Amino acid sequence: MLSLTSVLPQVPQITGQFDWFTVLRTALMFAAIAFAAGAVLRFLFGRRAAITRAVSASLSILLLYLTAVLIYLFLPNFRADLASLPFITVDEQHFTLWQLSALSDNVLYSALLRLSLLSFLMNLLDAFLPEGETFGTWYLWRCVTALLGLVCYRLMCGLLEQWLPDLFTQWARPILLGFWALILLSGILKGLLTVVLSVVHPIIGVLYAFFFSNLFGRQFTKSILTTLILTGLLELLNQMGFSRFAFSDFSLLTYGPVCLIMIGTLYLFGRFL
Repeated sequence: MLSLTSVLPQVPQITGQFDWFTVLRTALMFAAIAFAAGAVLRFLFGRRAAITRAVSASLSILLLYLTAVLIYLFLPNFRADLASLPFITVDEQHFTLWQLSALSDNVLYSALLRLSLLSFLMNLLDAFLPEGETFGTWYLWRCVTALLGLVCYRLMCGLLEQWLPDLFTQWARPILLGFWALILLSGILKGLLTVVLSVVHPIIGVLYAFFFSNLFGRQFTKSILTTLILTGLLELLNQMGFSRFAFSDFSLLTYGPVCLIMIGTLYLFGRFL
């Protein structure tokens, strides 16, 4: 049976050696897979479909994570102003991805709820902020989106933790699963019910219209897809050995091209998919 380490035998050494050529090659492989998957999704669901936009939002969140890490690395005075991003730990020496299998239920659902909130904010910003006509203006707006996403996430987490201190602890699991179930059931029931039954049960039609037709409500639906995509990517990165990054190994020669590849992939998604 093929494994990730057999396909990419040098990946486990990346966290120790940070060979820039291997990192660059891996980033190119992920970019090619992402764009190929996006092309298939466009063929199946059309341009700017919900699933395609969810993938685009996932890439935007990766850019947001990178922005947060760079702020932590190069602007230490702003570290206290950064909210805790889900599924990562950042200290003065390392950037570490959490392993899903090692998390308790409380920690897992708390992180998923935070990631769902972040996904909603980024989908909302992607939907309402301008895209930019040229690559320069597009890139400028993506930077604005990442920074604004960090600010909004910080403010929302602060307000929720102040007003609802138990939201991200014992309430995280029932709220997350209950809200996701409400969205999914409204879509399923709308498809199953006839027109007559929809009139008898108008609440189903109202919920469906909000979560699947309303511009604002659709961002909740896309946030589910974005959260699942990012969670799957987190598990994949852990399996491949990308779980710990030492700031002492940071090199623009290594990560500069990787950042450009990610930005280029995000641009292709926004322009063509």
